Amino acid sequence: MTLGGLINKGVETISVMFPQREAREMVLRYLEDRHGIRRLTHIMEPSYEVTAEVAASCLSAFDRMASGEPLQYVTGKADFYGRGFSVSPAVLIPRQETEILCRSVLDNVTVNGSSRTDMTVLDLCTGSGCIAWTLALEMPGAKVAAVDISEEALAVAMSQEFSAEMARSGAQTPVFIKGDVLSPGALPVSGKFDIIVSNPPYIPRADIEELDTSVKDYEPL
Repeated sequence: MTLGGLINKGVETISVMFPQREAREMVLRYLEDRHGIRRLTHIMEPSYEVTAEVAASCLSAFDRMASGEPLQYVTGKADFYGRGFSVSPAVLIPRQETEILCRSVLDNVTVNGSSRTDMTVLDLCTGSGCIAWTLALEMPGAKVAAVDISEEALAVAMSQEFSAEMARSGAQTPVFIKGDVLSPGALPVSGKFDIIVSNPPYIPRADIEELDTSVKDYEPL
């Protein structure tokens, strides 16, 4: 199958759930993130052929997206604050709006144009760890602790791979801890923190049925 034919098939499949322009963007993003096929390849190389194995994998992924499964769960990747994070249905997908929270923290700890590096940070309901990792990487030297009740979420958070950036900057790996933030007396952290930050799941269960399928049917574990 030609790459162009595969893209057209993907757009046709996903368009049952999303507008055509959005479906096309999802197809191109999937091909680049999952298979390393750049988005202009089908234009620059009209005869570009994909293997039967790749085509089958893509068609299966397109069916998943057409059913409402978020692109980020299909690729296992989400962008946040200029970095790529691993995600799975065990965690919420990092949202661009949450970048504002990180930026607000960093703006408030800036001295003479540079972020302080001697901060202690506690991130509650860490999920994928996007906030904890971002603050740790943006403030090399900061000590970050992150808590979540879900072992599956903590596994995702601990799996994030930023070793090359950490080696360059001297940033410290966040410490991930299992705990229930609704039971403060049992929370396995102590001491004082310069910053406490949280962006927990905030959709009331009573409202879930009114949500888009891509949100409602993929509530994290």
